[in-house]
Amino acid sequence: MFWTIVGAFLVIDINLAMGYSMATVLRVDGYRVIIRTRDHEPPHVHVYCSGYEEHVVLDLVPVGVRELRRMRPKHVVKAVRLVEDAADYLMNCWEEIHEQD
Repeated sequence: MFWTIVGAFLVIDINLAMGYSMATVLRVDGYRVIIRTRDHEPPHVHVYCSGYEEHVVLDLVPVGVRELRRMRPKHVVKAVRLVEDAADYLMNCWEEIHEQD
C-alpha cells in the first residue's frame, strides 16, 4: 500500500492501476467520511459505517443521498445529519483534494 500527502490529508492509494485513492477527512461516532481523489463532480463524500459493510454516497450541495449501499435507514439519517453539520468543512476538503486535478 502506498500513501501520499495532499494538502493536509494522508491519501491512501487503493488501486494504483485505476488511480483510485482516498482520504479519510472525518471520523465521528463510528462513521468514516472519505473523499476519493480523481472523483467525478458534483462534490460528494462516501460515508461508511460498520467497517465497509454499510456505505452511502452523499452530495454536498445540497446534502442528499446519491447512492445507497446496504446502509440501514437509521444510519443513513445519522450520516446525512453528520454531513449537514460538517458541510462547509467537507466542501473545503473536497476543493483542497481536487484542486490538483
